[in-house]
Amino acid sequence: MAASSIRHLSRVYSIPGIEEDLGPNKATLGAVSGIPLRSYAAGQLINGNLADKGGGGG
Repeated sequence: MAASSIRHLSRVYSIPGIEEDLGPNKATLGAVSGIPLRSYAAGQLINGNLADKGGGGG
């Protein structure tokens, strides 16, 4: 939980500097920062289906 909070705070404080230095707007930064979450979700969907078909279980 602490690592998640630290990552969140680092993003909160770094976004204004990134905007100033590189020029992207908040929408672009939000889209780019959401890529890991969408990638993780896609992997969970694919791997979950493979595990169900392969007989994996808990």
